[in-house]
Amino acid sequence: MNEICVPIPRFAAEKSAEVVIKIADDTKRFNYRVEAFEWFPEEQLVASQASTKGEERIHNLKGHIESYDKQWELIQIYNPGPRDKFIQVLFRQRVN
Repeated sequence: MNEICVPIPRFAAEKSAEVVIKIADDTKRFNYRVEAFEWFPEEQLVASQASTKGEERIHNLKGHIESYDKQWELIQIYNPGPRDKFIQVLFRQRVN
């Protein structure tokens, strides 16, 4: 499948966005959802434990993604800022 980049306005993490693509008379619908998962800001990481805490953040995020509804596939993980308490992840609903 060809991919395009479609800018969409920010919306709440629990909401989903529907994107409709029409080529000639053929219409396709795609549903996207942005979820926010807990993330530990860098200021909460102790310098001597930074790598351990960083690994813990990744492990927790991986668990959230692996246990997420299988009807949705991972599309993108957004880069959190150093003081962000949440990391946003973009999912697309699978098309059967």
